[in-house]
Amino acid sequence: LFAQPKTTETAWVGVDSIGRAVELLTLMQGKFAERLCSFELVSGFALSLSSDFSRLQPPTDAEWHVLLELTDSVERGDLGNLLAEFLFEQGFENTVLAYSETDRNELWTLRENISASQRSLGASIKHDIAVPIARVAEFVESCGAALQTAFDDIRIV
Repeated sequence: LFAQPKTTETAWVGVDSIGRAVELLTLMQGKFAERLCSFELVSGFALSLSSDFSRLQPPTDAEWHVLLELTDSVERGDLGNLLAEFLFEQGFENTVLAYSETDRNELWTLRENISASQRSLGASIKHDIAVPIARVAEFVESCGAALQTAFDDIRIV
């Protein structure tokens, strides 16, 4: 239904809470609409594991991280500047932009290696759970607390 992307802009944004990440998602959807093609939430702990495993420096220092990507089906030399200006104007200054395909690949490697990096922790249980976006922070907090109570040696990634 869509032409192949001819322009891709990738950013890694450090945020202090899931609530702030949800705010970023809402703002990005409002500004860039269908150009927002990826929005990945990563915990600080998950980034630390993946960074060590991948032997790549964490792009930002924060409790939570967002890997986001914009695409366009036409050549857009200005899309990266628009993204950078927008993030700065909205107060998301703890951001790294990919300026090359190597940069982009390294950011995605950090995201993609989270599962592999968990092997160092031992057994791992993973679930894909769907909740309304507005309730993600509440879910992570309440579910995390319940799991910590039930399993005192658990490591939530």
